[in-house]
Amino acid sequence: MFGDYEAQRHWQEVTYNLPVEEWYFNTSDNNLLYWGLDYPPLTAYHSLLCAHIAQLINPDWISLHTSRGYESISHKLYMRATVMAADLIVYIPAVLLYSLYFSEGSSKKKADPPPEDRWDGRSLLCAVLAAFPCRPCAGPAGPPEAVPS
Repeated sequence: MFGDYEAQRHWQEVTYNLPVEEWYFNTSDNNLLYWGLDYPPLTAYHSLLCAHIAQLINPDWISLHTSRGYESISHKLYMRATVMAADLIVYIPAVLLYSLYFSEGSSKKKADPPPEDRWDGRSLLCAVLAAFPCRPCAGPAGPPEAVPS
């Protein structure tokens, strides 16, 4: 069976082509044994949004049944772009706003905790960004082979 790339692509296929009532149930059009949607609805709606954009670019990417196992360079680039866009639109602004809100000079803080209980917002930003480091994409051929030691 395919990996997570196919799971994400398939969730776009399911959310775009099936009514909401069928997203989480086994039907003839939604075989839950083949990468069934097993994340909360917010994730499904994100897949639906990505699927609407995918439909405009190339309908073959999310066509019901016939797109199983679909893989192309253009689709991989699209999938990577959706991750970058979600990070730029949701994740990074949320971290920055949180960091600014709890920074030393913020006038919006509701109550100042004692210094020993306070974690500076910049420290949090560094910790969060360190937890999710960027790494170069492997490219179409996949990651380089490990060098035997």
